[in-house]
Amino acid sequence: MKQIFLPIIIGLVAGVISVLAVPVLIVGRLPFGDIALLGSIYIAAPVTILSVLMLAIPRLKLRLLPGIGFGVSIYLVALMLGVTQADGLKRSHCRDAKLFCETLIPRLEEYKLKHGAYPEKIVEVITSKDKMPMYLRRQAFYYANSNSFSLDWQDSPGIPYCSGIATYYHDSTNWDFCADWGGIK
Repeated sequence: MKQIFLPIIIGLVAGVISVLAVPVLIVGRLPFGDIALLGSIYIAAPVTILSVLMLAIPRLKLRLLPGIGFGVSIYLVALMLGVTQADGLKRSHCRDAKLFCETLIPRLEEYKLKHGAYPEKIVEVITSKDKMPMYLRRQAFYYANSNSFSLDWQDSPGIPYCSGIATYYHDSTNWDFCADWGGIK
């Protein structure tokens, strides 16, 4: 029995530790919610079924392997407890990025009044006092031509299939949010 319960306990403890630490470490780099959900569906469910089948066949006399399977499954399901925290962090980082971008818009307009065109690079209007939000530090977010500009970022630029994207279009003065976190106030 120890061969079954020890991996389960390890999986549970590792899951709880991951729920507390991992969202803070990977939000903005990897999509925590998608990893937790897809891991639970596509890994935990089949591994659990396979582990139950191994226990149900007495001739196999396997106890450690099903225990490891249950431990992995419990770990992946426990990650689901961190999805709310990760979503809150993602929304907070996106809100910070939007607020920062909104402070840049008047600066860009002032720059155009003085120079006749928008700056080629955003560093021309950013001061040393500005604290760049996390989502804007790791990627280009300013795109300009002489008559217009746009500001945008992705919440998980390393994983393009599930990244949320926010874009400000100067021509229409509208924000476009293509993300699971939606429009942020």
